[in-house]
Formats: sequence, C-alpha cells, structure tokens
Amino acid sequence: MQTVETDVLVIGSGLAGLTTALNISPKKNIILTTKIKLRGSNTYYAQGGVAVVLNDVDDLQNHFEDTIKAGAGLCDENATRTLVEDGPQRINEIIKLGVNFDKMTNNKYEFLKEGAHSKRRVMHVADRTGFSIENVLVRQIVNRKNINIKEKMFIKKLLVVNQNCYGAVFINEQSGKEECIIAKKVVLATGGAGNVFDKNTNWKGSTGDGLVAAYEAGAIIRDMEFYQFHPTAIQLRKKKRGIKNFLISESVRGEGAIVVDEKGQRFLYKYDERGELAPRDVVARAIFSQIKAGKEVFLDLTKMNCDLKKKFPVIYKNCLKDGYDIAKKPIPIVPVAHYMMGGIQTDTQGRTNIHNLYACGEVSSTGVHGANRLASNSLLECVVFGYRVAQDINKSASESMVFEKTESSARKLKKISAHKIMEIRENLQKLMYDNVGIERTGQELQSMLVFIKENLDILRNSKATNFFTHMETKNLLVVAYLITSAAIQRQESRGAHFRLDFPQTNKSLDGVHTFLEKSQDQ
Repeated sequence: MQTVETDVLVIGSGLAGLTTALNISPKKNIILTTKIKLRGSNTYYAQGGVAVVLNDVDDLQNHFEDTIKAGAGLCDENATRTLVEDGPQRINEIIKLGVNFDKMTNNKYEFLKEGAHSKRRVMHVADRTGFSIENVLVRQIVNRKNINIKEKMFIKKLLVVNQNCYGAVFINEQSGKEECIIAKKVVLATGGAGNVFDKNTNWKGSTGDGLVAAYEAGAIIRDMEFYQFHPTAIQLRKKKRGIKNFLISESVRGEGAIVVDEKGQRFLYKYDERGELAPRDVVARAIFSQIKAGKEVFLDLTKMNCDLKKKFPVIYKNCLKDGYDIAKKPIPIVPVAHYMMGGIQTDTQGRTNIHNLYACGEVSSTGVHGANRLASNSLLECVVFGYRVAQDINKSASESMVFEKTESSARKLKKISAHKIMEIRENLQKLMYDNVGIERTGQELQSMLVFIKENLDILRNSKATNFFTHMETKNLLVVAYLITSAAIQRQESRGAHFRLDFPQTNKSLDGVHTFLEKSQDQ
C-alpha cells in the first residue's frame, strides 16, 4: 500500500475543511483530500446565506436567544455563545479575502430575515452564497505551498490504536488502489448524509463516509435522530448533477413568498402564529400533513416586491429550466431532507473523544443546533469551528508519529451485482423517507432496523466490481442505523424528531442527548 506522511490531514473540501486548512500554520504540511473534486460539497449548493450579527439593529444576545429557542432545549449554551460571539470576526475575515456580500443602494450590507430569526441578520450573495464563499477560499487554498490537494480520494477507514488517531486509509478512484496517509492530526470535515433519504437537497457525494469512518473507529456519535427537513423544495423533472430535488431558499419566504394550498389559501398560521417564518420543523410538518391528506402544496412568489431574476437568480434560472416560471405561477413544493444536526460529538475546539481526531462542519455535533438548526447558522458554524480547530492544532505540542503497519484485508467475500446494490440503496432511501422522515412511530422504526441490519450483513460480507457504489451504500446503511437507533431511544417529540406514538415534548428530557458508540451497540 502506498503510504505518505504529513503533519495534518484534512478530509473534506467544503467550507469547514477549507477554513481549517487556511488557518493552520504555514509551517505545517497539510494534505487536503476530497471525495470527488475540490469544488464539490454541500457548501457549493448553499443558497440562503450566513446568519451573523453585523448590523446596528441586532445584537449577540438576540442571535443567541433565537438559536437556543429554535434548538428546542438541546443546544449547548457554551458552544452557542462561541458561535454567535466569534461569528462577526470570522465573517469579516472572509470579507477581507474577497467575499462580496450583497449591499443596498446606501452601500451598507443587506440583511435578510429567515424562519425563527427575530431580526434581519442573514448576509448573502444573491442566492449563491455558499458557491461564492467557496470560490474565494479555493483560490486561497490552491496558492498555499504547504497544502497538497488530493482529489478523488474515498475514505475507507481511520487508523486508530489505543484511542489515538494517526491517519486514514483511502481508495484512490483514479488508480483503484488503497493509499495510506499518516498524520499527526486528522480533521474530518466530510459533511452530511442527506442521500440516506430518497427526497433530499444534498449533492451526490453526501453519503456519510466520514461519519461512518469515525463511528467505526470508536468516536461518540450524538443526537442522530435530528435530521432537518427543508419545507420548500421542488421535485425536478430534469435531474441536475444527480440532484432530484431543488431547494427554494428560506430567504424567499423571508422576503414575502407565501405557502398556499390547492385553492390558493394560506394555512401555516393554523399551525404557528409566525406562519411562513415559523421554525423549519413546524413548517415542514404542516406541509407534510397537507400532502399526506392527498393535497398539493405550492409556494407563491408572484406577489413579491422585488425583481426575482436579480435577487434570486439561481432559483429563478433553475426553476425556469425545469418548466416553472416563479414570477408568473405558484410552484409545487415538498419537504425534503436537508441537514444533519447530529454527528460526531466534539468540544468547542472540534476535538473528539479520540486523541488527535477533530471534526467540524455538518459531520460534527458541536451542540449549536440542538433539536432544530436555526436557518443559516450552518455556514457560520463551519467558519467559526473550522478556525477553532486550526487554532487548537497550531497551539498543540509537536508529537512524533508512531503508527502500525496497515495491511489490506484478504478476507474472501462473495460477489454482489451492481443491480442488487442499487436495489438495496433505493429501497433504503424510500423506506427512510417514509418511516424515519418527518413523522415516525416505534413500530416503523423497529421494522426499519430489521431491514437495515439484514442488508448491512449482506454488504459487509460481499464485494462488488464498483467499490465506490458498494462502499457508499454500506455507509448509508450505517447512517440509517444511527438515525433509526437514536430515534427509537428518544420517546418524545422535539424539534425535527416527531413521533406519532409520543407526540408531546417531555420537559424532563431538556438537555438530555442520545449517544451511540460502536463498542457498546454493535
């Protein structure tokens, strides 16, 4: 097996990984690996913006309180204060790097309002904020002499001995061979796992690879039952880059778009006094209830007081390509899986329970999202905690690398067809959306667990010609196991986790988290 050594290994090239790599001392050698291309992550598709206190009508306490309230009793207050207090400085830093957030005619930054925010605090670059930030940081990354970028590297496993991480094994997609990267520090910034659900907004590479590698290495996984569903997406008639559902940013509702039924009547106020600007879990369940009753739900942008082509160019263009003119007619919408709020448990420096292993961004569970993420806090989390990971690595004492020789597995496995793998994958995705999605019951969860375990056993004891499809599907099954197991544990409804058999929130469970650890539950 080809083996290389480095000071720091950063796995993932979304905003969290880019931020971490850019803020690590230039004296340290860094290898930054990507699953596909350098510009390939959920960051690329992030529309709405970044929630941050940088205007005169807002303050840090308001942002803190809005985040805590949305998190439904599960936010970590220390982590949340870190997020909102460090946020302004981190955003000013990326502005200095060249991110041009939208401004008004008076040359002051424009702030939008999204669901569950009490103030207008979302900075944006039209409706392509993630894309714009990523482009600026990528330009910085490629010019750093101490950063070696390795594309098309699929993480197979982390190398951990005695709770000490010293690298990872990858499959190089171009050569098809295993490669081992030994490092003093390892940072997981691999994003979410939205493709575990049939209907989702995530890019095609979001299959939970880093999360699963950490879990199988002994990392503590927290609060996986909380998967946020975005209320407003259109189901594309023409798939784009493997994406079946196209997100319609919450900023659109913040600027005046309304949700209506088949008769053109608004109905969200029946569920929450904030209507279109209620928290995402509330809006998603309200829309889902209408669809479950056999009704269609639409998003009406026709009466908005703005130039849609200018203010939301990506949304306008993509809807038009798919046959929807959002300026002339309401569009049909459906709630879809969007953001993983649970993940690898970390402290406010991104440290996990495994020595020298860090996690940041969507793959991590810092405690800032609780049971329901406040809109547009995710990009802020990436820059705040990516920076903190880098600073902790910079301050840590230099350690000599001690590692064991890694051998490829020689275990004989049965061959499995590509058709069978895709059948398992598609069945998993549909069942997860139907049974472990917006609404859940204990019976459905237990049934889902049986399906997951049976198919995990098949894939763990088989091999396929296409390693990547096989590995991704296995990883999705493990992610499904984590979500389902956590959902079984939580016998109440809270935030994005809603159980029809336990529809009330149990106040005695405020601050009580679910934990999963490989050594204990498998």
